[in-house]
Amino acid sequence: MKNSLTKRLKKREGQSPMDAALSFLTARARTRREVERHLDACHYGEVEVMETVDRLTEVGLVDDAAF
Repeated sequence: MKNSLTKRLKKREGQSPMDAALSFLTARARTRREVERHLDACHYGEVEVMETVDRLTEVGLVDDAAF
């Protein structure tokens, strides 16, 4: 992996998984799996990833059916 890509994928110190997911969603709608993969790549834990994606789904920001 290139250095710049590595830096972008690493979890920013102090950034919550929700903040990372919301930033990822600003460009375009994403599927649940895309958000999960992005957060995994940012090195968030499995529980953090699932809780974040579940919450985003609950509030309608991630909706595979509409995608």
